[in-house]
Amino acid sequence: SKTQRRSADLMLSDWKASMLLVLPLMAVGPKLRTWLALMGAAIAALVVPPMTLGPEVDSMVIGCYIVIDVLAGWVVMRHPAGWVQKFIGAAFALMVSFHIGFLIADHPAATLDYLHWLAWVGWVQWAALAGWGAYDAGKGIVNRYRRGGNSPLAGAGV
Repeated sequence: SKTQRRSADLMLSDWKASMLLVLPLMAVGPKLRTWLALMGAAIAALVVPPMTLGPEVDSMVIGCYIVIDVLAGWVVMRHPAGWVQKFIGAAFALMVSFHIGFLIADHPAATLDYLHWLAWVGWVQWAALAGWGAYDAGKGIVNRYRRGGNSPLAGAGV
C-alpha cells in the first residue's frame, strides 16, 4: 500500500542508499570498519523514537543520538588508518557537539537547523569515505596495470 511504501522510502534515505553504493569500495579493514560504524549509527538512529516538535526539546531522544554518535566515533577512531578516518571520527565529535549545543540552547524552533546541520555532516562523512575508497581502488588499479596485473590492492593508509 501507499503507506507501507512511504515507510520504506523513509527508512532507505538517499544517504543510506549512497552508503550501499560505496560498499564495494570498502574492501576490508579500516574502511569497512568505518563504513559499518556510519551505517550502524544510521540504523541505530532508526530505533530511536522520532523527535517530537513541541514547546520543549526532546532531551531523551537527543541523549540517544549522543550515545550513538559517541559509540560510532569510538569505533572509527579506535585505530585510525590515516587522516581520512580521523576526519570522519572528528565529524562524529562535531555531531556530538551539535547535540549538546541543541540541548543547552533548549530552543525547539531551531530543530530544523539542527537536523539540517547533522545531515550536512553525514554527507561530508559519506564523501570522505567514498573518496577514500575510490582513491584506494584507483591506486590499486594503477598498481595492477603497472606491474602486469599481479600486485595486491593498495593499502588503506590515506
